[in-house]
Amino acid sequence: MKWSLPFLLIVLLVGCADAPQQKEAPVTQPDIRVQTGLGVFPALRETDSVQVLFYKNPFGTDSLRYYRFFTYLPTNETAVLDLIKAALDTAVVGMEQKKCRSEGKIYLLQKGEILKTVYFNLRPGSCNHLYFIKDGVFYYLPVSAELETLLLQLKKQAREPRAGEVEE
Repeated sequence: MKWSLPFLLIVLLVGCADAPQQKEAPVTQPDIRVQTGLGVFPALRETDSVQVLFYKNPFGTDSLRYYRFFTYLPTNETAVLDLIKAALDTAVVGMEQKKCRSEGKIYLLQKGEILKTVYFNLRPGSCNHLYFIKDGVFYYLPVSAELETLLLQLKKQAREPRAGEVEE
């Protein structure tokens, strides 16, 4: 009897040590080898208008509020929509969040409701991209020369908003 308590403790300790441990499921990113922006978010094909916002000083010293001051241009021109959709139909080139500020954003709308916000940066190098976020994952797409030219043209036409004009 005097050995039964130590024996029982040893059995319990050995039994607990051999118990299978539950492992956390690894977080997996979607396979992007053949993904396009429209493949990730097919509803974007239904975009019937856009509002393009251009931040006034995106690379200034105020990294927390640079997006508060902007000009914008709403449009439903087919040529503009087709070029933006074509850019979204290119292959996703990355999903790791980058440390780049956005120069602006594009609200993709359907019947006046925002479907998705797409951010853009036209700086040369690793910060030249479009991106959107879905389910907490960043999807980066390349900016074509045609889209860059279009955005620079739209920027010249953009104006400051009046109260109540632009949804944020």
